[in-house]
Amino acid sequence: MRLFLIGLFTANGQKAVMKASLAITAGFILAALLNAGCIPKDKMLAQAYSDSARVALQDPATMDQAIEDLSAAAKLSPDNAVLLFQRGGAYARTGDHEQAVQDFTQAINMIARFPAAYVQRAKSYAALGDYEKARADFDAAIALLPDQAWPYREIAGFCSQQGNYGQALVYYLKALEIEPDNAALMCLMGKAQADAGYPEKGIQTCLNAAKSDPQSAEPYLTMGLIYSKEGDHYAAVEQYTKAMVLDPGSNQALGRRALAYAAAGEYDKALADAQKVVADDPDKALGYYYLGSIYTQRNEPEKAYESYTKALEITPNEPALYLGQAHAARLKGDYDLALKNADEAIALFPGKDSLYFERGNIYEIMGQKPKALEDYLKAVELNPQSVQGHFRLGVNYAQSLANQKAYEHFSKVIEVNENHVMAYAWRAVINARLGKKAEGVSDSEKAVALKSDSPLVLYFTGTAYGLLKMPEAAIRQLDKAVQLNPEYALAYMERGKAHMQLRQYRAAVRDLEKAVQYNPDLCGAYLQAAYAARYMGDDLKTVDWLSQYLDCKPDMEEPSRLLAWVLSVSFDDQVRDGARALEIAQGLVNKKKPASYLETLAAALAETGDFQQAIAVQQRALEKVRAGDQTGGADMEQRLEFYQHQKPWRERVQLKPSLAE
Repeated sequence: MRLFLIGLFTANGQKAVMKASLAITAGFILAALLNAGCIPKDKMLAQAYSDSARVALQDPATMDQAIEDLSAAAKLSPDNAVLLFQRGGAYARTGDHEQAVQDFTQAINMIARFPAAYVQRAKSYAALGDYEKARADFDAAIALLPDQAWPYREIAGFCSQQGNYGQALVYYLKALEIEPDNAALMCLMGKAQADAGYPEKGIQTCLNAAKSDPQSAEPYLTMGLIYSKEGDHYAAVEQYTKAMVLDPGSNQALGRRALAYAAAGEYDKALADAQKVVADDPDKALGYYYLGSIYTQRNEPEKAYESYTKALEITPNEPALYLGQAHAARLKGDYDLALKNADEAIALFPGKDSLYFERGNIYEIMGQKPKALEDYLKAVELNPQSVQGHFRLGVNYAQSLANQKAYEHFSKVIEVNENHVMAYAWRAVINARLGKKAEGVSDSEKAVALKSDSPLVLYFTGTAYGLLKMPEAAIRQLDKAVQLNPEYALAYMERGKAHMQLRQYRAAVRDLEKAVQYNPDLCGAYLQAAYAARYMGDDLKTVDWLSQYLDCKPDMEEPSRLLAWVLSVSFDDQVRDGARALEIAQGLVNKKKPASYLETLAAALAETGDFQQAIAVQQRALEKVRAGDQTGGADMEQRLEFYQHQKPWRERVQLKPSLAE
């Protein structure tokens, strides 16, 4: 038996004493009735187990005890469908959805018109990935109670949990047609509207809910969530404070306000609120969860991990706590511990897609991309509507240039959430890579329409326009990006590339110089600057930029070949360095290398005065070209004649900048 200290002079203490007194009195009465033979013994024991289970069901930490009690009750009362329904719910909460389905099915077999059992079985089917059966059960529940709101509400809530906000809105609207003044329903609808990308509509729906029920704190709690998601954390604080006025004892409002303060960087206020939640209810995990989240945001992962661990001691069957623990371990760089926490959570809840997603994040940070992809794929297998799972798959496939797969996953994100701005932004780039101009432009326009003040969105759309050979449009987007974020290195690099398409090489170099100023590790910017310098005929700068690029990416063969070429053939005496060119070229050439690499080696040999070897290598290059190799230069025969006349080759780039320069 667990004992708790109770303040007898508090309202809660007095209520607890009253409940205990009633329970003791009821126990004496039931015992007397049992002894008198008024109640059958089996029925009496079944009721006792059922009552015990009802208490255990209130605490996620005692689900196993609830299952044990309900099993004992069901054995004594085998025709009681409600006991099976309750046990199915307990199994579902522990993640054992297969057993849950069995119990819900038995309950339905006993009571055919049992809509709640259909709804809960549908959720378990969905958790097991059987969406066809889930859909059939949801439809059955609605068919049984077509004029009641709660089945629609349950289905809408499930759709929201799965990230299918568009479908959730359809069901919430149907529920509100039946109960148009239900403030709680309006709040759920408002949250779904915001999640679907319509925060203004969500706020308005919550304001309508507040008018419908002026004494309810729920509209303000929901508006707080919406404002927090939109990044307006002080507006969220204001809403949570209003909720606390209407419900002074609400630790939910206090805890959410703590999270809003933390998101706004007001960590002292956040911790004060969270610690008050713990003080008010030290035997509940929620306060420690809030502390863990705040310490995570404050970048104190040790304290965050400690808080989540304390919460798990109180409530060991809550996936969110394992997620928090794994995230804190990841933040402190202990990836082995993070994986251990994620593995433990998955062992307990094998049907929870978010756990696989978190473990995938850990693997991705560790550089184990195949394992990350495996977990992301498992997440979307468990939940085909998982926006975050499909999005990370899209990003990973895009980064590995598996463009068609990336396109499919970003399209799935958009199918589930038609206002997912970054899915449109990424898909714009993918469409551009695939040569789909109309689709790329359409996705770019949609992304900007959704978030025109986002430097990231503008960078992606600018990149897409650049890939589509629309440099003027690219520059317009990237101009806005660097106005919003003057130190955005990637945006400067992409704008530099767009200027190069327009042959505006000086403008390109200015942008590329800014790119490496703000991010010296942005290797691609050095290479693009080298090309720009080369097109301007500035061999000294070309060599300088190529050298910096190869310091960053030492194993890149084509830039190495270009460096050796310029060092061999430049007209500028200060640039040419035959010995260095020869060292680079000899390192590149083998039997598998194309004609252009042999030509570079020949030029380096000629620059060092070894014309005999230069002639032999140039002839090998010519043989490759005659055999079908298309990488050789336009003047190969002329270069061979130079070497035969003991002359090194000299070359000046003939490309001219645009008139705009």
